[in-house]
This record gives sequence, structure tokens and C-alpha cells, in this order.
Amino acid sequence: MTKKFRNLLTFIIFALLISAANPLYAADTSKWVVGAERFKYISAASEDPAVSKGIAEMFPNRILEKLNEDLVHIVYPDEKLDQTLYDLRKTRLSLFLQLSAEYKKRDSLLLQNYSKRKLASKIKEEEKAIKSIKTKIADNLKEVDQAMQKSIREEKLVQRGLFNHDEKTSEKENLKTMFHNMFNRDAEFVDSLDINLYKDDTTALFEASETAQKYGYTSYDYEKEAVNAGIRSLITGTVTNYGEYYFVTVEIYEYPGGKLNHTVSEVGLIENADMISASLAHQIVITLSNGMPVDVEICVEPEEVKEKVRVYFDDDLQPPKMTTIRTQSGVHAVRFVCDGYLEMGTSYFFEGNKKYKIDVTMQPEKEIFIDAVNLSPFPGRFYAAGALAEPFAPLPEEENVFPQAKIRINDTQILGQFISDDGFSTSFYVPVNLLSNENTVSVKGLRYDVNDYIDKRRRIMYGTYTLLMLSMVPYFYTYGNYVNSANQFNSGVGTYDDALKWQTRNQICGGIAIGCGALFVYELVRYFMAVNSVLPQKAKPISPQKLEKKKQKELKKLEKMRKTEEVIETESEQNADDIETEEKVEDEEVK
Repeated sequence: MTKKFRNLLTFIIFALLISAANPLYAADTSKWVVGAERFKYISAASEDPAVSKGIAEMFPNRILEKLNEDLVHIVYPDEKLDQTLYDLRKTRLSLFLQLSAEYKKRDSLLLQNYSKRKLASKIKEEEKAIKSIKTKIADNLKEVDQAMQKSIREEKLVQRGLFNHDEKTSEKENLKTMFHNMFNRDAEFVDSLDINLYKDDTTALFEASETAQKYGYTSYDYEKEAVNAGIRSLITGTVTNYGEYYFVTVEIYEYPGGKLNHTVSEVGLIENADMISASLAHQIVITLSNGMPVDVEICVEPEEVKEKVRVYFDDDLQPPKMTTIRTQSGVHAVRFVCDGYLEMGTSYFFEGNKKYKIDVTMQPEKEIFIDAVNLSPFPGRFYAAGALAEPFAPLPEEENVFPQAKIRINDTQILGQFISDDGFSTSFYVPVNLLSNENTVSVKGLRYDVNDYIDKRRRIMYGTYTLLMLSMVPYFYTYGNYVNSANQFNSGVGTYDDALKWQTRNQICGGIAIGCGALFVYELVRYFMAVNSVLPQKAKPISPQKLEKKKQKELKKLEKMRKTEEVIETESEQNADDIETEEKVEDEEVK
């Protein structure tokens, strides 16, 4: 065996292994669609039909809103079997209609005016077509039996827990199982499909035809319409009014198959509709996800915090001293809150039929304050992490140039705002490396509307661009005439003075175009800087000495402005006195 042939054989074997293993790990892109229909409304008292319809639509819409966006439905062998049987039944019905048509076509041949030989030939053709359809129906029925047998085998394997990889299983056993199922395309017994809403809209409700509603949810007509709409799980329900209270019952049907999977109920006032919907959604989510329960063990350190900490699981406060939480598989958020300690939490995908342990060590809060100062000379207030920062003690008016405040932080990057007394806000953030009691940070507040400023700079930028385009017209015009006159002079037709004149004009127009281009680039940069001003400023450290220098510089500027204003005011008063004196003199002269 040559080396080239061995390499080719190795490549073929490797390709076969990859192609055989690919079905085991290929992700299913299909979705498990959950839909809901308008609930039935029952009331002893007569009510406005619009009100009844609104209540009947409100509850399914709110239940869909409460469902987690990251839900996953676990598809077990029995659900796969229902889908397979539905597809096979649909094919059989189509074949039966074809068979019926072929029988009618064969029988109609006897009524035709064919010769005995031609009639026999036609009947033979129809018998052949009928036999082909019968063979297809027989194969279809065999597939039904094979699918049922396959589902039974897979269900037994699932019950033995062979559908997922247990953490306790050794790598050797996992490898053995992988190679054992390498060429078995039926080795993946359980699929996981992302749950999507009907039409991807919480307000879209499924509405079956009157015929389907007449025969009920388990009928073939209803099943056909639900499957054609792409719905796999249908939420139905009844709202019953008893005086001030509403009794809501929710049922979950699964298609194809039309099986009733779960029924839950809740009671409450109409004012508590949100609570009722949340409770019902929480009860049916396990059925919709079809997932196995998950046990989450909570362990909190240190010991003195265990009885004080508040545990939130999916924003639901858990009972005190609870050490184990049982929930459905999927993505869940866990938060730990305790007074005097930093809030801690995370989100994680919990796989069903497993136990998890969460160990958390609460970190005490650190009282850290940093000084923040606005380097723009106008008053305002500092906000950090949504709270008003503690302002400095009021200073004399002549020294209160730059507003200052103390910001309380907890070892995390701070996002805040400076809002001037005029109502204009400036966002800023304090990076982690500046979080220290000894630091003073500075921001430069804005006293104008950023959106208006961006619009202004954009208009100016477009104006300069238009000016640049207009300046190119005389440039190219003079350039063309210059080239033409130069060619004429070289050919002995034109004059040197004419060519020189157009060259000078072209150079002047070129200089104007270059100036317009430079102006456009300048305004473009200013526009980009204006757009960038909507982003939060990065607070910069500033030393007390530098701050004092800036303050003294600003005070001198303000003092100079005051003196200028006083001089102008004095001159205005003198002018007014002079005018008044002149008017009196004129009056005396007139008298």
C-alpha cells in the first residue's frame, strides 16, 4: 500500500466519522411556538360586551408578557412521536384521496367508447397506479409501527437517564458512549428548542374557525388549524366573575396530538390582574418548558449574615432561612441583599434533573467618599448612582466659583450627572482607579442643550460642504479654459497673455477651493466632537493646588468683569446726567 493511498484512505475514514458524528451535535434551529387564544368569559350579571371582551383578552396577553424570554422546551420521545404520527397521518389521507380518485378514474373507463384491447390497456395502467398508491400506504403504516417501537425504546432510555451527560460519568464512559452511538443516527433522544411566542407578539391571539371550536381542542380540525399556524403549545382559559372576584382557569394543550398537559387556577380582584397573571405564568412555565425540576442549595457566609440576608430568585423574595430552592430548568437570576453589605447576584442556566450549590460570601460595604468639582463657573447639583450627592458647606459668594460635592461610592465605577440650575445635564463617570478617599475629580459641566448644539454644528457642516462643492465649479471651469488656452498657445493659435490670464484665475479659484475644503474639514471635526459630547465624560483627577489656581484665575476674571461693568454703568450714569443738564439748559434758553 502506497503512502498516497494510505493518506487518501485516512481522509475518507475521518470524513465518514465527522459526517456520522455531526447529527449528534447539530443544533436544531426550529422553535417551539407558544400561542394563546381569547379566554371564555362567564358572568352571572350582564356586562358591557366591550368590557367582557377586554377582560377575556387581557389575561392571556398578560400571561404571555410574564413568560421568560429565555425559556427552552425539552422535546421528549413521546412528543416526537406525536409529530411523526401527525405527518404520517397527513400523508395517508393524501394517499387515500389519490387512491379514491384512481378508483373512480378506473371505473369511468367502462363508460368510454374504447376498443376491448385499448380498454384492457387503460385498466392495466390504472391498476398499476392503484397498486403503487397501496404500496405507499402500506409503507406508511409500517413507518407508523417503526416510529412507535422507536419511541418506546427511546422512552426507556430516557427513563434510565441516558439522554444527558451526568457530571459523575467518567470521561472514559462518555467516550465509550460517543463511539457506541457514532453510526446510530437515533442516538439523540431528547432535543431542546427555544420557546417563541405566536407571531412573536404578546398581543397576538390565535383564533380558530367556528368548525374547529365546535368540535373542541382534541379534534382533528382544531389540531390541523393549530399545526398550520405553527403552534405547539396553546394556552386556553376561562374567566368566571363572582361579584368583585374573578376566578381564572388556564389549560395547556399540546399539538399535534391535542393532549391536555396542565390545568391551573387563580382567584383575585380585577385590581390584582397583574398578580393573577404572574401567578398563572409561574405555574405553567414548567409545563411549557417541559423541563425537569432543579434543586438549588444556598450557602451564605459569614455566619452572622445568614439570618439577615434576603435572597431574591427571579426577583421573588424567598422565605427566610430557606436553604434549598426547587424550580424548573432554564435561565434564572439570583440576588443576595443585606444591609451593610454589597449586593451580589448572577444569572445562570440551570439544567434539569440536577442539584446545584451556590456559595456566596457577602462583602461589607466600604464608606468611600470622593470630592467632585464642576470646572464650569455656574451653579448646579451633582448626582451619583441616581442619588443626590452631598454638597459642600456653602462658601461666601465671592469664593463659590466652582460647585463641589461629596460622592459616596462602593468600590464600583460610578455613573453620575451634573445638572445646572438652568436644567441642563452633563453625564460623567468615575473610573475605578480614581475611587479613593484622597481623590478629587473634576468634570466640565455644559450649560446648553446638547441636541440643539449637535443640530447647529450639523447645519454648519452641511453649509461648508455645499460651499466646497460650489467652489469646485469655477475651479474646474478656469482649469479647463487654462488648459485650452495653453494648448492653443503651444499650437501657435493663441496668445501667451491669454493663457497666463486663465492660469492666474485658476490658481485663485484653486486657493478658494482649498480654503473651503479646509473649512469643511474643520467644521466636520467640530461636528464629530459635538456628537461625541453626548457620551459621559471621564472624570479627571485634579490636585487641590491646581484647583486653587483655577479658582483664583476665575476670580480675577470675574473681578475684571465686575470692574468693566462698573465702568460702563458709571459712564452710562454720567451720560444720563449730561443729557439731563443739556435738556435743562435748552429749556431755560427757550423760556
